[in-house]
Amino acid sequence: MSQNFLKLNKIENNEPKKWGWWIEIRTANPSCTYYFGDFYSFTEAVSAQSGYIQDLSEEGAKLLAVEIKLCRPKQLTIYENESKHFLDDPIYLTPNPQELVL
Repeated sequence: MSQNFLKLNKIENNEPKKWGWWIEIRTANPSCTYYFGDFYSFTEAVSAQSGYIQDLSEEGAKLLAVEIKLCRPKQLTIYENESKHFLDDPIYLTPNPQELVL
């Protein structure tokens, strides 16, 4: 990813720094969980999800599940073999209501 994209999206070390609506896509072949976002609203994320689904499908990924979540993922891409390192640690954080700016 370009440094400008990372700065604009407040991403450092592959970890987003702000809460928002995120599209979570789980795939097989490769076995991954991808996060795309953040989006201003649930509706905005719903509108954008088809593009990410299409891109992953065109790359040959087999889609398992798509969810839209209000969260802050700890990583943008998690490979199955890496997820074993996170068994005691959730792969995303759920918001503390005091941290949300509505």
